[in-house]
Amino acid sequence: MPQLSGSSLFVSVERHAGKCSLATGSYCLKLSQLEFGRYIFRIAVFFGRRMSVRVVCRGIFLLVVLSILGLLCNFNSVEYLNTVNSDDGFLRPIRVPHVSELCRNPDLDKELQGYYGNITIYSHPGLPRLLDAEQRKINTEFLMSIKKLFCDVKATWTLYFGSLLGAYISHDLLAWDDDLDIILDDDDITPVIEMHKNGTLASKYNIGYANVTGLHKLYWTRSEIISPWWWSWPFVDVITFKRTNSEIQLLDREKLHIAPLDKKSVFPLHLRPFGGAWLPVPRDPWTLMKVTYHKEIRKFKCEEPGYDHVREIVREKKRMVDCNSLRGYYPFAYREQNGTTESLKLGDRVIYTWQNDNEPVHTGAQPFDWRWS
Repeated sequence: MPQLSGSSLFVSVERHAGKCSLATGSYCLKLSQLEFGRYIFRIAVFFGRRMSVRVVCRGIFLLVVLSILGLLCNFNSVEYLNTVNSDDGFLRPIRVPHVSELCRNPDLDKELQGYYGNITIYSHPGLPRLLDAEQRKINTEFLMSIKKLFCDVKATWTLYFGSLLGAYISHDLLAWDDDLDIILDDDDITPVIEMHKNGTLASKYNIGYANVTGLHKLYWTRSEIISPWWWSWPFVDVITFKRTNSEIQLLDREKLHIAPLDKKSVFPLHLRPFGGAWLPVPRDPWTLMKVTYHKEIRKFKCEEPGYDHVREIVREKKRMVDCNSLRGYYPFAYREQNGTTESLKLGDRVIYTWQNDNEPVHTGAQPFDWRWS
């Protein structure tokens, strides 16, 4: 497990009113206290060369006790890293935007991105990240272009399948995943195809379109084509859906996923954090994931997919680990206070917390024992 030290995890320096503080983990220590400790240590070393070992040890013990008392006396100055106006010691939840802000609020992701900037990127040796830093950056640019495209055509869409699972479990693409999945209202794919035909899709959004045996695939035109195919990575597989009075019918070419879906589990859509951005998700993600995956698994497994989407080849061997071993390596979402308060944590460090009143509460949705009953 990586060392969650102040020098490597969630470290930020804040300068205000002529003061400087070092944010470490979920709390903040005054730099003056740290500097004081360093000076005391240097003094102890200096005099230690001229005193007996017993005297030096007694002196160090006394200094440690005094330092602890000093921290306790200054407890009211301790702040959470991601807390706003936290004089009372309570963690302030981040603002949860309404889904109507998705296309009209230019600062929608600003607060969220501030917290993601404090996350140190680790990789588990047994289940490493499938995407490196540059690939994650490209994937984010592509996803933001997809979002802009869908906003411009006023599309109704949501994360689904593995992407929805990642949004629910880790507020991001799962570290051991490498592709995006979206479902889109069938009426909204038509303008996208028209933009592809007239060249606007590529020239304005850097997005290409491919129809693969009935599956709509949108891909990033700035990347190299994956031979022998005619698209590139990153890409998103888009499955369209039609609505009835009570159901959502996924138009899946291979009919691999259970359908139809209960309309009340899908709508109304709301926003969830996904890799530093607020993106649309169904009303009840956990129930829909149960409908999708329940026949295959009852308990979620921390396992690589059998297919490498970056290279479009079958993965020879899938790596799998005990989910508990991922603690401290990857951030995960914890649900508290009857499931309405959700916190993203890396180990014991709280990155941010938010009030989730948009989704039903479920059991079996906590790290590291995700399961469907």
